[in-house]
Amino acid sequence: MLSSIKQSVNGRISVVDLGGLQLKQVIPIGEYSRLLASYRLEFKDIYDVGFFASENIKDQEGTSTASSITTSYSYNTTDNRLDPILREQI
Repeated sequence: MLSSIKQSVNGRISVVDLGGLQLKQVIPIGEYSRLLASYRLEFKDIYDVGFFASENIKDQEGTSTASSITTSYSYNTTDNRLDPILREQI
């Protein structure tokens, strides 16, 4: 299933996003902190690369798969995200 098609300004480089998936998990660690872990799998097809494109762009031509794992940590002591009031100093 094609989710998006992108072209450069000069119309010479075409990228088709062939889809993929992303999974996210939020894990509460304490009253104010949480850990976010995510996994992403992407499939892309890059074609119609121009003759004068850089070697870096030419090397990316074809179908590729990217897989990544990311984590982040947040500490938030506000009582409301839309109208926050700080409860304690860090």
